[in-house]
Amino acid sequence: MMTTKQSKINLVAITLVFIVITIGTVNAATVIVDDSGGAAYTTIQQAIDNATAGDTIIVNFGTYTEKIHVNKSLTIISKSGNPGNSIVQAIDSSDSVFHITADEVKINGFHVKDSVERYWEDSVPGIYLDGAHNSVISNNQFSNIYYGIVLESSGNNTLSNNIATYNIGGIHLIDSNNNILDNNTLLNNSENGIFFEHSIYNHLINNTAFNSVDGIRLTKSQNNFLNNNIVSNNSCGIYLETSDENTLDDNIALNNFCGIRLIGSSYCILKNNTASNNNDGIYLQDSCSNNTLINNNASNNHAGISLRVFNKNNTLSYNKANSNNEHGILLFSSNNNILRGNTASNNDIGIFLKYSNRNLLENNTGSNKKYGIYHSDSKYNTLSNNKINGNVFLKLLAFSSLLIVIMFSTSYILWNKIDKKRSILSTSMILLLPLLPTLIGVMHELHLLETIISIHPWNYMLIRILEFGLPAAVIIFYGYTTGDKIFSTLSGVFLIPLFSIYAEVLMEMLNPYFILNLGHWLRWNAIVAIFPFMVLYGLTGYFGARRTKVSLIISICIAIFILVIISGID
Repeated sequence: MMTTKQSKINLVAITLVFIVITIGTVNAATVIVDDSGGAAYTTIQQAIDNATAGDTIIVNFGTYTEKIHVNKSLTIISKSGNPGNSIVQAIDSSDSVFHITADEVKINGFHVKDSVERYWEDSVPGIYLDGAHNSVISNNQFSNIYYGIVLESSGNNTLSNNIATYNIGGIHLIDSNNNILDNNTLLNNSENGIFFEHSIYNHLINNTAFNSVDGIRLTKSQNNFLNNNIVSNNSCGIYLETSDENTLDDNIALNNFCGIRLIGSSYCILKNNTASNNNDGIYLQDSCSNNTLINNNASNNHAGISLRVFNKNNTLSYNKANSNNEHGILLFSSNNNILRGNTASNNDIGIFLKYSNRNLLENNTGSNKKYGIYHSDSKYNTLSNNKINGNVFLKLLAFSSLLIVIMFSTSYILWNKIDKKRSILSTSMILLLPLLPTLIGVMHELHLLETIISIHPWNYMLIRILEFGLPAAVIIFYGYTTGDKIFSTLSGVFLIPLFSIYAEVLMEMLNPYFILNLGHWLRWNAIVAIFPFMVLYGLTGYFGARRTKVSLIISICIAIFILVIISGID
């Protein structure tokens, strides 16, 4: 049984606890503010000055023109909870409306407005948390203010269900960490909806940002988590600038110029995001590395997923990039990336590589309008088990048929001047021989040869031999066997110009406007570039047709010289 002494000790302890609770309850007062004079205070600042930490200040309907400094842990709420009924506007448009320097402050249910000037480098906010922590800012509206809410050096705060419209910016975090932004709406702000600078470990959940320059922007901010946000009708929906190790999950970017954009940002994870009806769906630019893009849907944009300029070691897996006007996935000057299991269908080009080397493409699928996989000036890429195609074979068939018709028509015209057999053979050499390097080049550009020829550096020399050496061999053989100096020389002279025209026509899908654009074909820089090869191939045909051992050796040497030059250029 409990002794008498123990009973007294327990009784004293219970009494002390009761006293502490009672004192706390008594101290937590509720204060009323009414600008019409129907309460103890007519201004919010008067109530704050006379309140004790832990008090609740209830603000009646009205318009309050004040500069409010909250330096105590208080709850400040409007009576109705409807921001339209309790308006707080700036007494000085060059200063904030609420300036909070205490922790554990709650502000709820106000319309804060009319603080629009900017001084020094700082934005003038409606509510300014200055080194404040564990506070809750909820259910407020902001308009005609530089920034609706600014947090500077503030952490573990919650901003929820706020609406910021027609300001310079909506919400701005500076050097502020571990905050939660939930269900805020940012509309028609002229700069940013939400803007982070040097801020880490924040959570942005279920926010909506419309009609701003940037819907959500992070600059030099790491380890933030963005989930289920909707960004629409902005210049850029979500923009990460030199911000590493952020996670973007289940966000929706619609009708922006750029849906999701990363510049100089690495080790980020983008998963399950939807980017549609933008100019660029998902865009990585300028040294983005080691990012992971998985299960994103970048469809119905002008361009789907783009990696431009010095992006490396990124992994794109199981993304959908369908029905984009240009490409599904683009790698431009981007090396050592992995594209695995992506679907790129109904684009002009499924996957497009330009100046991009040593990338791995495997198990990608899709069917596209022009090209499946198309590369230009790209080397040492590895393709494995891709099932992604375009309509290149139909184009090649159509174009080849057109050339044959032209060849026979030309041959018929020449029948009266030279014999029938020679006319067909001669026009074939001029018109059809350039089709040989064209087919090889186009098949190489579209990666169609790489299922036959494994990708090693020396095999690019083999492709150049097939592309430019094989036609030279045909010209030499024709000239040596027929002795026809005129057509052998002409075959060499017209080889490269017609090859260039055929290749560009095929790549442009036989566009009539493109074909008839004489200004394009007569560019002086193009003429200067191909003129030496016209001379060299012409000499190859001429010396081959002289049918002597010395001339044959000269012809072969010229052909080898051409290959060396072209390989050096490439």
